[in-house]
Amino acid sequence: MPTLPSRVRPLLDVVVAPPAAFAAVEARPSLGVPLLVWGGSAAALLVLQASLLAPALRLDPLFADLPANAAPSSWVLGLVMALLAPLGILLRGVALGSVLHAVATVAGGRLHWRQCLSLVLHLEAIFLLESACTVLVLGLDRPSNWEEVRAVHLRAGLDLFWQPHSAALAAAAATVNVFTLWWGALLACGLARLAALPLRLSLALVTPLWAISVALRLFLHPR
Repeated sequence: MPTLPSRVRPLLDVVVAPPAAFAAVEARPSLGVPLLVWGGSAAALLVLQASLLAPALRLDPLFADLPANAAPSSWVLGLVMALLAPLGILLRGVALGSVLHAVATVAGGRLHWRQCLSLVLHLEAIFLLESACTVLVLGLDRPSNWEEVRAVHLRAGLDLFWQPHSAALAAAAATVNVFTLWWGALLACGLARLAALPLRLSLALVTPLWAISVALRLFLHPR
């Protein structure tokens, strides 16, 4: 029977040894462990980020006039985030895993839906690493108002080389960053391994899904 370290190891291998992680997903497509580990990590990062943004939030006109006892206590906020974070990861995993399984099957791939879902859940590691870097930047800058919050950016994408005047283009340049590209590349490599497809075909299948995911991310998380 697999031990806890052997179940957690593939989650770390996503970052340091992707082929080993893909092999583990192929042999034993775990769902509960990545959901619990990444869901808990996401909740902790959200709570930490909320605490770092608290000074700016207290100055926001929408909240400044509220009585002090109207704000939810930290443990209530933590509980809500701890419940919503795994749910959000699960919903994204089910949606993307289902589409990934469908397109791979149409292309002649041989894999189970559970493997697709497990792959997507494991790859949440990349976005959590991005969130951790964002929290680190917030912790170093310590913004005290919303103007300073808007000025804080994790510059890791096209915004390193191109800073357009349009707010929409600037947000798009920031969204196409090293983390989204890294995630897309791992998704294509993982699908090629699990579905026994040529890497070029896997890239062709994943690229439209990657583009849609980035567009949704830009729409749902405006900067």
